[in-house]
This record gives sequence, C-alpha cells and structure tokens, in this order.
Amino acid sequence: PGSGTDAFKGVSVLIGLMVSLGSAGLVNQVISSFTLTYSRALHPGDFVKIGSVEGIVMQVGVLSTKIRTPFAEQVTIPNAVVVADTTTNYSQLALPGVSARTGVTIGYEVPWRHVEALLLMAAERTAGVRDRPPAEVLQTGLEDFGVRYTLVATLAQADQRVAIMNELHG
Repeated sequence: PGSGTDAFKGVSVLIGLMVSLGSAGLVNQVISSFTLTYSRALHPGDFVKIGSVEGIVMQVGVLSTKIRTPFAEQVTIPNAVVVADTTTNYSQLALPGVSARTGVTIGYEVPWRHVEALLLMAAERTAGVRDRPPAEVLQTGLEDFGVRYTLVATLAQADQRVAIMNELHG
C-alpha cells in the first residue's frame, strides 16, 4: 500500500541515488585491485615504497594492500591510493638483494677521490651490504657549499634495511 504515491517514488529515487553514490568508492577499489593484479606491480614479499610508507608487501587484497614496515608496523593502504600514488618496487628488478641509496654533502675543498674511497670503505665495512654488485658513488649535485655524493649499495635483506642503513650511516 502506498507504493504508487509521489512520496514513495521520491524516497525510492533518494535511496537509489544514495546506493549508487555510496558504491562508487567500492567500485573504484575493486577496479584498482584489478589494475594492481594485472599490471603485476606488487607481489607479496616485495620491498616497496608507496607514498611515504616503506616496507614489505604482506598481502594484495581486493580492497587494500597490507605492508609491514621495518618498524614492525602493519600499514593498510586502499588499492585506489596505491594506484594513484607513486610506487617504487625495490626488489622486483634488483637481483639479488635490494638497492639502497644514501647521500652526503661534502665541501669543495675535500678531494672527490678521498670522499669516494671513504664512502666505498663504509659500504665494505657494513654488515648486510652485499659486495656483488659492488657499491658505487655518484656525484649527484653541486650545492652552494659542497658536492652532493650518493652511495648506491645492495642490501642482503630488505627487512633489515633500517638497521643496515643505521650502521652504514654510523
């Protein structure tokens, strides 16, 4: 009774509009999941950086991706955010190990060969840094008061990245 009234029709249209607008986010998440699956951008076990979150992919689900950070935190990122944000996969092309970079700026008065030798020695003496492929030093910038050097090395274990980089910086 009352299904033929204008009030019932108005409420039906309102409910239909609310359902269609509410499901748009869900449809976006599912489509983003298909995009991640078929682009093969992420796999469980990969060491990635998505936006500002860095860690190991634990699960790529229908609605979200779960990442374990080096600080033993689990971060859940909606798949729509993963697709929309820049994703860096450190382990997909780096065989074996995971590539890591760190930089330092040293004044122009210090010879570049000396800086390069010290940075390479630091990489050699750091546990967890692989010797193959060998570490390399790049001059990546000329600043106002010095040269910016970047040390590129390969880490043996992605999940130990924070500890290895801490030792390297020491």
